Amino acid sequence: MFEFEVISSDLSQWLVRGGVPYSVEIYRLQGDACWTVQIVEGLTRKTVWENQLRNDALALIEAAAVIEVFATSGPAATLLAQPLDD
Repeated sequence: MFEFEVISSDLSQWLVRGGVPYSVEIYRLQGDACWTVQIVEGLTRKTVWENQLRNDALALIEAAAVIEVFATSGPAATLLAQPLDD
């Protein structure tokens, strides 16, 4: 069985928009160059990017942009599972 070490970015953090907390987790597997983003909205809904990003700073910027769109679009919006163009 293979075991991979998960490396968390120091840029992982909580963001609050519209009174709703969002946990932004940025991580990669040891040996991988690219990062994955996971957002948990209000401790209930989780979204994980299907595509990886080339660095953790870009991952944080993208996550913050998606959260901002979601927070300002109201309850009819959903978090995007696809990354924005980089």
